[in-house]
Amino acid sequence: MSFSLGGFRGMTIFAAGAPFSQEIDCTTKAALSAPPSIEIVGTGLTHDSLTQRYSINWKTDRAWGGTCRALDVRLADDTSHVAYFDFR
Repeated sequence: MSFSLGGFRGMTIFAAGAPFSQEIDCTTKAALSAPPSIEIVGTGLTHDSLTQRYSINWKTDRAWGGTCRALDVRLADDTSHVAYFDFR
C-alpha cells in the first residue's frame, strides 16, 4: 500500500493500534466486528524521498476470501483514512 502525506512527516505517523482492518458488510460497509485491539497490518514502513510517498506491506489472510474489509489508516493526528476491499 502506498500513500502520500504531502511530504515527509517522520516515521511515527500512525495512531496507536493503527493501521488495522476489520470485516465489513459488502453492501452497507457497516463493521461486522469491533476493531481489533492489536493487529499488525503491515511491516516495513518506508518513505521514498524522490516520490514523497510512504509504503507499507499490508498482510492479507486467505481466510478473508468471500468477505469485504475496511483498512483504516489512522494517523497520529487522529485523522482516519479508510479504503474498502472486496475479497470475493
